[in-house]
Amino acid sequence: MSSKRKVLLAVAVLVAACCLRAPFTCVGSLVSTIRESLSLSGSAAGMLTTIPLIAFGIVSFFAGKYAEKFGAGRMMLAGLILLLAGIVVRSYAGVTGLFVGTAVIGTGIAIQNVLVPAIIKAHFPKKVGVMTASYTTMMATLSGISGGISVPLANAIGWRNTLFMWVFIVSVALVLWIINRDIKLKPVDETEVQTNKHADVTKDPMSWFIACFMGIQSLLFYCFVAWFATIVQSNGFDKVTAGYFNSAYLFLGITGSLTVPVLAGRRKNQSLLAVALGIIYTVGLAALTVNGGLSSLIISMVCCGFCQGATISFSMMLFGLHTKNPTDTSALSGLAQSIGYLLASVGPIILGKVYDIAGNWNAPLAVLVVLAIVLTVLGFIVGQEKIINE
Repeated sequence: MSSKRKVLLAVAVLVAACCLRAPFTCVGSLVSTIRESLSLSGSAAGMLTTIPLIAFGIVSFFAGKYAEKFGAGRMMLAGLILLLAGIVVRSYAGVTGLFVGTAVIGTGIAIQNVLVPAIIKAHFPKKVGVMTASYTTMMATLSGISGGISVPLANAIGWRNTLFMWVFIVSVALVLWIINRDIKLKPVDETEVQTNKHADVTKDPMSWFIACFMGIQSLLFYCFVAWFATIVQSNGFDKVTAGYFNSAYLFLGITGSLTVPVLAGRRKNQSLLAVALGIIYTVGLAALTVNGGLSSLIISMVCCGFCQGATISFSMMLFGLHTKNPTDTSALSGLAQSIGYLLASVGPIILGKVYDIAGNWNAPLAVLVVLAIVLTVLGFIVGQEKIINE
């Protein structure tokens, strides 16, 4: 591949990354507005954030197999077409379209989530850290922006038009992937793909450790997205202040997304780095259990905000670091993300149920602290130097 074509592919990956969170995280800020406009029940409104995660969990398992059959470039293109269609249907097709479009959006994003790490492994094998840092940073940045601008935009142009606005950046990504539609998951050494093409990643225990790591970090992130603002309010702060905390939490993820993949790319053994992330996460969550007012909230926001960006980018790197060729990378990515997002889809609901039973946030937060400790142990395991199926 020529250097010019590689630059074009890199741009296509980064623009696609802008579409991998923002089109559904923007809904979180508008749930109450949408609920009032369409007279939705609380559980129905909650499904707007749960449906994409369920779609991620189901579709992720199959995305890699279809990429091997039809080509990664064409599958990325298909994912973007689904995303574009889903945004239109969600915005303007009434109550039914709201839910159907949300499911279609989740399907389109899931396909791309699985394939991007494999494409990076195949076409940027010496820049896995830099490319992973770049695209996860784009995801985090646009996610934070979407949460911040959705309410002001909705006040100005309505919530339907606000949700529709994301169609423009998806259209740009679509054009770029039309150009790159022939991209395939081929390593530099073609003999590798022949010897490892049909390897079953599910037979290696490391795959399941990675899947569990992906699952727990996803669950922690989406529990925070769902409940952090509420927890801040339970500490005596108003809704506006809670919103600022939530936005800051999302934006702090950018620092983790930028730094961790670069650090990980410089060493073969990642255990020390992963354990450090787990400890910081545990400290941040433990700080929420201490009624220390503003100082505890700031410590928690900084630690957990950094770690949510760091652990998602670290997870994405693991797919390439533990596989020998892009075919295995795609298979591992699909397995881990399928399990991860299915766990994430039920996490906020279970946490809410624990809160209902306990009557306060101490018990739910204790659950999250335990999960962070488990994440630390898993981090030590998945950080070890090990190629799957060898």
